[in-house]
Amino acid sequence: MRKLITYALSEGVAKGMNLAVLLILPLFVTTSSFGKISLLIAFEQILLSLLLFGQNTAVLRFGYRFKKATYHFLPNIIFLYLSISATALFITASIIIVLKQNSLMSTQEVYLYGLTFLSTFLLAMQELYLANSRANSLHSDFLVVRILFQSLKFITIISLSILKLEEWSYPVGQLTACFIGALACIFFYLKRENIANFRDRPLIRKHMFFFGFPFLLHSLIGIMYSVTDRYMIRYYLEPSQVGIYSFSYTIGSSIFYIINILTLAYISEIYREKGLTIQAKTKIKSLTIKSFYSVSIASAIALSLAIKLVPSYYPKYTQGIPTIALVMLATCIHPIYLYGLFKLTLLKNSNLVPLATFFSFTLNIVLNMFLIPLYGITGAAIATLVSDICLCFAMVAASHKAEATHLKTF
Repeated sequence: MRKLITYALSEGVAKGMNLAVLLILPLFVTTSSFGKISLLIAFEQILLSLLLFGQNTAVLRFGYRFKKATYHFLPNIIFLYLSISATALFITASIIIVLKQNSLMSTQEVYLYGLTFLSTFLLAMQELYLANSRANSLHSDFLVVRILFQSLKFITIISLSILKLEEWSYPVGQLTACFIGALACIFFYLKRENIANFRDRPLIRKHMFFFGFPFLLHSLIGIMYSVTDRYMIRYYLEPSQVGIYSFSYTIGSSIFYIINILTLAYISEIYREKGLTIQAKTKIKSLTIKSFYSVSIASAIALSLAIKLVPSYYPKYTQGIPTIALVMLATCIHPIYLYGLFKLTLLKNSNLVPLATFFSFTLNIVLNMFLIPLYGITGAAIATLVSDICLCFAMVAASHKAEATHLKTF
């Protein structure tokens, strides 16, 4: 119960402030600037997935086994992370140079994306520490770091937007919060561990690298799947339409934090199971059912409020109401996806996850190519809903097939 309360509190407060940032920003920046910020956030999400390389999942899966030797485990994970970051920096810098030389990116955008890279580098380190805290039941560390970071992020970004920094308000504020958050992680770690006891463990890094690779593919494709529509909207429509779509998508997916809270409460317990045991299946089903009913009720309430409040407080964003409804519907079916994901993970068939996600990602791109020119941002929301439904069915089908194969071997 204490774990559930701690994670619910931290995740609720953190997600609430993160949502508040994205709802308050449109009051102080133009729709065009908010569109640019939305593209920076999309880049941040893609880069974060690449930098983490699935190691946050690896830490959750195996971190508790090193509870009495975290001075071996976590530093080795960080060393692996630094190697990955160096490679990501080279790739990102190369892409930016090519875009700049071909006049596809302005000097201002180079600086904006450069700041975003630095903040994301620090954010990924923080995510690894938080994953380790969850795996080892360090509830207070998780709570303090999570809320400290989100509070600083909220205060700095909103303050800078009030000062009319427009699109600069997000990357500068995010970098400030990430820097202080990283310092807090270092402080808590050194307080608990003696770094002098560190031992180099190449086998740990090798095992974590190969374990995390399928999750990298899944996460990277999943993130690109969820943010590519912003770049496609930017290609077909005006920058302001990116801002309106992102604002609407934010409201529509805001209920997702309920799923996050429930998942945080269950994930460590699920991963502690050695395979798809009866107990594991019970926990997965419980998570799926609770998530589905919770988000369905929350969606009905949130949509009613959005229909009444958006025209009054955000008149420039009224055209996004259909998008809000469609995104909420897509969020309601997400628990079905989680059901398949956790079963595949425990059956050690996680290599099937990227394949299912890639299929839906490809479908989403094709649908956006046809629907955005015809229906604008509503077309992008329709594409998201249809591809999400296909993803859920693909994951469930894959998990049932993997389970049947597993049973035949015994």
